[in-house]
Amino acid sequence: MSQAVYEHHTYNDPQLPFLCHRDEVYSSEFPSLHWHEHLEFLHGISGVAQVSAQHYPLETGDLVVVNTGEPHYVSTDTEAVYDCLIVNASFCRENGLDVDSIYLSPYIHDPEASRLHAAACAAIREEGPQRVIHIRLAVLHFLAYLSQHYAVNRSLSTDVSSVDAIKRAVQHIRHHYSKPISLDDAAAVAGLSRYYFTREFRRVTGQSFVSYLNTLRCQQAIPLLNSGRSVTEVCYACGFRELAYFSRTFRRIIGQTPSALRKK
Repeated sequence: MSQAVYEHHTYNDPQLPFLCHRDEVYSSEFPSLHWHEHLEFLHGISGVAQVSAQHYPLETGDLVVVNTGEPHYVSTDTEAVYDCLIVNASFCRENGLDVDSIYLSPYIHDPEASRLHAAACAAIREEGPQRVIHIRLAVLHFLAYLSQHYAVNRSLSTDVSSVDAIKRAVQHIRHHYSKPISLDDAAAVAGLSRYYFTREFRRVTGQSFVSYLNTLRCQQAIPLLNSGRSVTEVCYACGFRELAYFSRTFRRIIGQTPSALRKK
C-alpha cells in the first residue's frame, strides 16, 4: 500500500497524457485513500465494487467519475473487475473542459457513455500509424459527451474547502502515524472544529478518525512483523502505546494476532 496520499502519474508519450488499465479488486484488499488532479473514469466490467466514501456502485456497465482533487478508493465485499481511464487535467483544460470549475456527475449509468469509455480504452491499447490522433479523438469524444450531458458548476456540487481540509489531515496522519495523534490534533491541522471535523472526516474517508488511524497503523505493522521484528517493537514503532490494545486491534482489523502473522 502506497504511503503517498497524492498519486503521481507518468505518461510515456507527452502527446498522449492518458492512462488506461484493467484492475481487479478483492475483498481481502485494503482500500487505499488517495487523490490526484486528473480526471479518473472507472468502468465496471464484472462484479460489484464501491468507489469513495459516498459508495457509488460500480457494476457491469456502470461508470464512476472521480473529479479532480477528490479523495477516493475502490473496495468490494467479493471481487470486481473494471477499466480505469485517467485523463491529464492539463489536456482537459487545453481542450475547453475546465476541471477546476466544472464537476462531472460521479455516477453515470448510460450505455452511450459506457460505449465511449470502452472505445477510448480500446484506442489506447491499439497500435498503428495514426495511433496518436485516433486516441486523442476517442478521448475527446468521450469527454465531450460527458461535458454535454453530465457537467454542472463545481460550486453547486461539492464543498471543496471541506474536502481540502480533510486531505490536509489525512496527509498529516500518514506522515505522523508512528507518533501520538489525537482527534483534536487532526482537527487543528484541518482548521476545523472537533465536531465538524469528526463529521466531515467520516463523510470524506468513509471511516471514523480512530478507525482510519488504527487501520493505517496495522497496515504499516505487517511488513515490520514479516521482517522478523518483535511484536513489542512493532507495536511502539507503529504508534500504539499498549501491547494488549495493539494485539486486539490488529486481530480485529487484519484477522489474526500480530504474533500469529509473525510466525508465518
